Amino acid sequence: MTTKEGFWLRPEEVALITTVIEDKELVEARHAQLIEAGSRLFEKKGYHTTTIREIVKESGLGIGSIYQYVKNKEEILFLILVYILRQYESRLAASIATTANPREQLISAIKTYYKIVNEESDKVLLAYRETQSLDEDHRMYIMELELLTNNIFKKSSNKGSNKTFSER
Repeated sequence: MTTKEGFWLRPEEVALITTVIEDKELVEARHAQLIEAGSRLFEKKGYHTTTIREIVKESGLGIGSIYQYVKNKEEILFLILVYILRQYESRLAASIATTANPREQLISAIKTYYKIVNEESDKVLLAYRETQSLDEDHRMYIMELELLTNNIFKKSSNKGSNKTFSER
């Protein structure tokens, strides 16, 4: 998931996750395991009723080693939300880069958005349901990432707004 999908934590995101391991590739691999396991369990059981022990078991990590990669369940939720918002950011940007026509850019962005929603429905639903469960720093960061996604649509929409409806 991490390399194939282009997910990585940026320096400002790393500062929001308690990781004591310095091997970036290993941390990415473990975070990917936690994202997948956490997503499945949070969807199935709910965020608040899922325990760290259940996530550890589902992910295949050891109970002692999980705390080398995250401090708590909230950081796993944060990883999931950052992952899905980075998917929006990178894939929407790539989709609109395929054409210079503003209308086609907007159509492409909308199609890509819904494709991501379909592919990652468990993570998308979690983002809508549980963002309020994050502490203020994590929540504010997620809101900033959501604005990046919104701005991709806004820019595409604004490019075509100089034309009359019949020209579109």
